[in-house]
Amino acid sequence: MDAGAVYVFKNDGNDNFVRVAKITLGDEAARGDLFGSSVAMEGDYIVVGARGREAAYVYKNDGSDDFVQIAELAAYDVEEGDLFGYSVSIDDVYVAVGAVQKNESGAVYIFRRSALDRFIHVATLTADDASKGDQFGSSVFIDGARIIVGAQGKFMIDAA
Repeated sequence: MDAGAVYVFKNDGNDNFVRVAKITLGDEAARGDLFGSSVAMEGDYIVVGARGREAAYVYKNDGSDDFVQIAELAAYDVEEGDLFGYSVSIDDVYVAVGAVQKNESGAVYIFRRSALDRFIHVATLTADDASKGDQFGSSVFIDGARIIVGAQGKFMIDAA
């Protein structure tokens, strides 16, 4: 079955990377989920995109190199075909999830983690010059107060 998986490796201190975990959706996995199509890690947290499911999942290290699912991220307005989970990024308490086909131009959803490891949708980013096919959210990166968003389909005409 091509539902997908994520493998976690750890450096043993001698530049040998040893697999310590394999993360899957388990019994709920289905063909075409594309689980693992995007991944990001910050400290004890891993975010995994599953654009075939229009979802992203957050896992937390339980202290023994095992990762336990603590959240499934989705937004109220995500529809089939938006490709929510196409890209993911995490930094401190924020998670960004790209949906490159949202409204035909793309969007990035921002979630904030609470003290109880719950994630709340706090913002949706779009390009102010959005047009069909931009694929805004094809890549995302969070670093502190800044979020960088790629739009790999954006077509620009040089006016010069």
